[in-house]
Amino acid sequence: MAKLMKALLPSAFLISIILLGACANDDEVTNDTTNNNTADDIEDTETGENPANVVGESFDFKGIDIEIDVADQEDAIIVHYEEKKDATDVQYKNTLTNEDVQGSDAMTLLEPIFEKLSIAESHTNEEVVRQLAEGFGVADKYTELKAEITFFNEHKQAYEGKK
Repeated sequence: MAKLMKALLPSAFLISIILLGACANDDEVTNDTTNNNTADDIEDTETGENPANVVGESFDFKGIDIEIDVADQEDAIIVHYEEKKDATDVQYKNTLTNEDVQGSDAMTLLEPIFEKLSIAESHTNEEVVRQLAEGFGVADKYTELKAEITFFNEHKQAYEGKK
C-alpha cells in the first residue's frame, strides 16, 4: 500500500497544480507595447487611390497641380497629385506623349519626375517653373506653365511662367 501511495502522490500533486493554475484569477493587465495602432492603416479601395501604398513625405510637397500649355495645344500636360491621410490621389494627362492615366499607372510615370525635383517654399517662381518645365521635358516648348504646390505645413503657393 505504501508503494501505491508513493506512486500516486506525485501524480495527484501534478494534477492539483494544473487545476489550481487553470482556475487562477489573474488580474494582470497587459499593454500593447508594439505601438501597433491599426486605426491609421491605409485602406486601398478605389482605383487611383493610394497607388504607392505609402502616404508621407515622399517628395518635397504634399500636393501639386500643374497645367502646361505648348504652342499648338492648351493643357498639353495636366498633373494632379495629392497626399491625403489615408490615400494618394494621382492623375496625369500628357497629350504630347499620348498618356492619360491615374492611380498607380500615373504614379509610375510621375515618380521619376518628382524625385528629380527639389522644390522648397523659399525657391523663386522662376526656379520652380524652370524645374517643372525641365522635369516634364518642355523647357523649350511651353508657352504657359501654371502650378499650385501644397507643402507639408499646408501652405499653398502658386507659380506661373509664360514664354
